[in-house]
Amino acid sequence: MGLLNKINYIFNKIVNQIIFKNSRISISNYVINGLVYIKNEGNMKFGDNFKGNSGKKHNPINNGYKLRFITKKNGEIIIGSNVGISNSTLVSWSKITIHDNVKIGGGCSIWDTDFHSIIPHVRKSVDNEIKTKEITICDNVWIGGEVIILKGTFIGENSIIGSGSSVSGIIPENEIWGGRPARFIKKI
Repeated sequence: MGLLNKINYIFNKIVNQIIFKNSRISISNYVINGLVYIKNEGNMKFGDNFKGNSGKKHNPINNGYKLRFITKKNGEIIIGSNVGISNSTLVSWSKITIHDNVKIGGGCSIWDTDFHSIIPHVRKSVDNEIKTKEITICDNVWIGGEVIILKGTFIGENSIIGSGSSVSGIIPENEIWGGRPARFIKKI
């Protein structure tokens, strides 16, 4: 590692520590390449050995996204141990739970909310009928790059979601799913 890379690594580590502290998040034993974005109005918890990439310099396979974690007032993001996430965005207005040993590829979007009402006249005024539903990603799941995971999704243990998929609903354990919308491909 060259001197400039070492300086950049130390700078990012210090800034990320400040970001976590200012966001009221306790995290230890982690590595994040690049600078993470956090907006925590709810609750976030990270397990041990979290690994993240943020920015195209640290994962060039997508379009330069940042690693972002966003919670609204009642939202929760709970991340287990040994989880790796690259250049993805998690937004919680309800609850997102990611269990241990999960790998999430670059450019993924995980949202437990519709963000806006589906009723046109409500959408034009105040969004007070916004639907949210918890997302759960169980142990040892592998999610390919550019996957969209929508509200109410449950992905069972050891399953794999193919790159570019759009996922909603229940994915059983030990299965491979892919496509838009995601559908069953085969058992593992």
